[in-house]
Amino acid sequence: MLPVCSVPQRSNGLASHTIHTYIRVLVLGYLSSTSIFLLYHHLIVFCTFYGFTAMSDIKVEGFKSSEILAALAAVFDGYNEEEKKAQIKKTNGIFELRVKNEAGKEAIWTIDLKTNGTVYKGTAKSKPNVTILLSDDTFQQLAQGKLDGQKAFMTGKLKTKGNMMFATKLDGVLKSARTKAKL
Repeated sequence: MLPVCSVPQRSNGLASHTIHTYIRVLVLGYLSSTSIFLLYHHLIVFCTFYGFTAMSDIKVEGFKSSEILAALAAVFDGYNEEEKKAQIKKTNGIFELRVKNEAGKEAIWTIDLKTNGTVYKGTAKSKPNVTILLSDDTFQQLAQGKLDGQKAFMTGKLKTKGNMMFATKLDGVLKSARTKAKL
């Protein structure tokens, strides 16, 4: 599997060009397997150094939500500075998502739209405005616009800890991301 990291539009041209060149070289298969291995690891270090979101850092086996959250991270990384500032100003908070899959396992992701507009795997680094507990299927339906957050809450498919009113902003975040990418 090829390494994937999103390239923010706001990144400097050299970083963006370097990553695209690495990916092109890997896809075209110009290198031996040893060289591909070394290039793969160099690309991961490069992405981490420049602060790009490594999609493999967000994805979790057995969770459909992880694919959606990786796409959401790519959307945020693709925002220019004005779009990102507008989204942060509009939302101004941190969502912590605790998602359970069909096997009963739980995974945690954070959507930080208070400080830097990022999505990452794990608990919030700062105190979240709201922690949302839901199933993998429920999150997928929310992200696709097939289920309204308030309806999910009223039917018990979604539970919150913290600022319940802030949780209603998640629908808006997912809706704006849907216009940028297919979630």
